[in-house]
Amino acid sequence: MTGRLLKPATMEQMSDTHPAALLGGLTEYGLGLQNIPSPEGETWGHGGLNFGYQTQTWYLPEHDITISHIHNFLLNWYDKLQNDLVAAVKAGGYPDFKACGAPDGFFDVPSTNTWFKWAFKGPVTADLPSERIDGNGFFRVEHDGSIEPVVGMYPQVVRTERAGKPILRLTAYGAPVEGDANLTMLTLELSENLFSGLDAQGTKVIGQGNAEEMFGALTELYWAPGTKTVNKFCYTGFSNVQIDGHAFLCEGNRDGMPEVGDTLRVMGNVPVSSDPDYVDYVVANVMKSARCMCLDGTDWIPCATPN
Repeated sequence: MTGRLLKPATMEQMSDTHPAALLGGLTEYGLGLQNIPSPEGETWGHGGLNFGYQTQTWYLPEHDITISHIHNFLLNWYDKLQNDLVAAVKAGGYPDFKACGAPDGFFDVPSTNTWFKWAFKGPVTADLPSERIDGNGFFRVEHDGSIEPVVGMYPQVVRTERAGKPILRLTAYGAPVEGDANLTMLTLELSENLFSGLDAQGTKVIGQGNAEEMFGALTELYWAPGTKTVNKFCYTGFSNVQIDGHAFLCEGNRDGMPEVGDTLRVMGNVPVSSDPDYVDYVVANVMKSARCMCLDGTDWIPCATPN
């Protein structure tokens, strides 16, 4: 990109881009080079992915910054990470930055139960934002030592309300589990009380008496035929309040619920149950809903049949 390796005519051909289909979208593609716009200016480079990991190398000519990265997370997270890295380099680094990791053994929980194990870092957005802003993290379901289908695409947290009280609602998506569903959605609701009363390490036990502080749900989503618009959803699992879970908040999030625009950094172990009787009980008594809801015009109503 600096002209020291290849002839100018070669670079001109490589940089002569045209729209090309790639991974379900369009990108400007030349001869071995892609040009992708970013908030920090245009980026030139290429990536590759296979077998559960990806590689990326990008050059930002406006700042003379090159980033090479090998990672095992999802494509949409990389853009956010790249922008954060470029901002850090431009600022000369963040000398007061403190990395955040859960205490040793935090994720060591009994393998005989089913768990959401998750971590999230990202900006808190307003409910119904005009532009979706995703964060970074991992979200996985583990049972008896095995990893169930992973959810974690497009993780986002919004500040909203339930019953007149502020909550943070974190959502992420993944491969379907049930029948002909199109997506699995993980929802985690974090109440205002979660952000106080932590121990010296920043952790808290989530039990039956304070289950509303970190409550999770698994939902299967179904698209209307021939579209990618959801017209049906079914609850398939909820936090198991009879088993203690655990939350960990990073420094900066331990003195109250973050506002819109703040960064949320939090991790958790959430015991979950998919027992049909338990799901029906939570649906009826907590969600005040039906197991499956269908779209009728602009209203969600109980589906005609439970499945």
